[in-house]
Amino acid sequence: MFKSKNGALILLFLFSFAQDARADIIYLRNGRSIEGLITKENDEEVELNIGIGKMKFRRVEIESIHKSNPNEAALIRKRWISQSQEEEERRLRKELELQEQRRKDELRPREIEVSRTGEHIIVNALLNGKLGASLLLDTGASLVLISGQIAQRLGIKTSGPGRVKIMTKMADGRDVEASYIVLESINVQGAEVRDIPAAVLSGDTVLPEDGLLGMSFLKNFNFQIDSANKKLILQKLEK
Repeated sequence: MFKSKNGALILLFLFSFAQDARADIIYLRNGRSIEGLITKENDEEVELNIGIGKMKFRRVEIESIHKSNPNEAALIRKRWISQSQEEEERRLRKELELQEQRRKDELRPREIEVSRTGEHIIVNALLNGKLGASLLLDTGASLVLISGQIAQRLGIKTSGPGRVKIMTKMADGRDVEASYIVLESINVQGAEVRDIPAAVLSGDTVLPEDGLLGMSFLKNFNFQIDSANKKLILQKLEK
C-alpha cells in the first residue's frame, strides 16, 4: 500500500524520466498521483511497476488513471534498463575497490606479539576459526604439527578409511608417525592462510606447546624475528 512518507522518494525517482516520456499515472482520491507502468489490473486492484518495485492499489482508492502510449512505455522501459545497468556497473566497481582494499590490507606487514620459552618462540594462533592454540615457531618443520588433543578438540578424526599416515622428523631427530590433514585456516593475529597441509602427531608423542608452526604456514610470508621487541613480522607474499 502506498504511504505518504514514501511519496517524495518515489516522485523524485520518477521525475528523471517524466520529462521526456509520460508514464501511466494513477490519481488517488487522497490527492496524490503515482507514475509508472501498469502491469496488471482488474475490477479490484491495479498493479503499478515504478521501476524500483511494484505497488498495488485498490480500485476504491483510485480517482482516475492516465495511460501512456506504446512509444512512451517503450522509452520508459529502456530508461529503466539503462538505470539498472548503471547501478550494476557501480556495484561491480565498488566490489572491485573493496577487493583491492582487502588485498592491500592482507599484504601489509603485521607485527605479531610472541613469547619465549628458553630459545623457543611461541605464537598464539586461531585454528579453523574456532580454537586458540599456542604454537612453537619451527622453521625446520615442513608441516604445521598439532597434538592429538588439539585435533580432537577441533573435531578432526585421525583414523579410519582414507586417512593418510606419514613419518615426520622431530627436532631431536626422532621419526614419528603422524596423520596427514588439511587445516581449514590458521590465523596468527590477523595473518591468515587457508587450506594448510598439516599433521597430527600420535597420542603418545609429546609436543612442546599445542604444536609447531611449520613451513606449510610460514612459506606464505616474508618473515623476520625482532628479538629485542619480542615480535614476529609477517608480510604475506603476493601471488
